[in-house]
Amino acid sequence: MSNEDFFKDSDQENTLKDLLSFDLCKELNKEALLKEDFSVDDFLKKIYKFHTLEDLQIKLKEVLKSTEKEIFTLIYNEYNNFFKITCDILENENKIIDLLVRLTKFKNEVQEIYKVIQQNVVNMDEELHKKKELYRRKVLATNLLNVNMMIEDMENLLCTDSEKFDGADIIILQQAAKSYISLKYYSSLVPSQHPFIEKRKEKIQNVQNNFFNCLASALHKYRENALQIENLLKVLQIYREIDASAEACHQLYKIK
Repeated sequence: MSNEDFFKDSDQENTLKDLLSFDLCKELNKEALLKEDFSVDDFLKKIYKFHTLEDLQIKLKEVLKSTEKEIFTLIYNEYNNFFKITCDILENENKIIDLLVRLTKFKNEVQEIYKVIQQNVVNMDEELHKKKELYRRKVLATNLLNVNMMIEDMENLLCTDSEKFDGADIIILQQAAKSYISLKYYSSLVPSQHPFIEKRKEKIQNVQNNFFNCLASALHKYRENALQIENLLKVLQIYREIDASAEACHQLYKIK
């Protein structure tokens, strides 16, 4: 066998191996066609010696049809997904709108309740103010009544002639001292410029002067009589109770 025949047989053998190993379906797939380094010229050079252009055209049409079907399926699925997402968004939007309406309604109800509460607070404040004012007037009236009662008590107790004191009159002075203390207390609870106090200011001064005159007369009477030492001590005790010890000392000094 000549070298030429040998190489010829070798080329035929290699071509047969290539033909047996070549798979057009494998070569024509979307992965191969979508490769970044895919070259039409190289692809045709590789397969032209194994297939006719008609076969390649038929195969390419099949690949194109399959690709179009996949593209249609992909678009259809994507559209369905988009439509589903859109429906979900619209459904959620409706839920959000419904929730917003409910929240707005709830907000309005809360505002109405707040207004009612505020109005009730205002009404309660007004009622409380009225009650406080009524209580203040009641207390004022009670204090004025007590002032008037103490004035009358002292007038009734001290109507006795201050020059005629005996043992029984000590009890009267003690009672008058209690009325005097109460008169000072209730008078302190009433404004000094109150019309009631203004009208009775002279009477109050008179009963107080009369009370101190009676005390002074009793003090002089019992101080001059050594047998009346017990009554003298009681009179001095009255001076101390009404916080007038200085006045008692002044009267005792006058006796000397």
